[in-house]
Amino acid sequence: MLKKYLLFILLGCLVTSPAYAYLDGGTGSVLVQGFIAGIAGFLAIAKVYWQKIKLIFQKVFGKKQKSKKGKNSQISEQKYKPENNE
Repeated sequence: MLKKYLLFILLGCLVTSPAYAYLDGGTGSVLVQGFIAGIAGFLAIAKVYWQKIKLIFQKVFGKKQKSKKGKNSQISEQKYKPENNE
């Protein structure tokens, strides 16, 4: 399969004719502008979905968050838990 593609590309390069095309000075600036717009778009999407991206990487690489509650946290929660006086 790969040999067919290489043969096709080789024949395409050998049997080409001149294009007689002209690229003016504005073409380069349009290409640069499109490249910069692509980067800006990527950064905007990354900013919007940053928390989801971060969560995916945490799941993939196995970084687990440690619990900030200590041994006495259950006692303090019970101590200040409001009671129903009905």
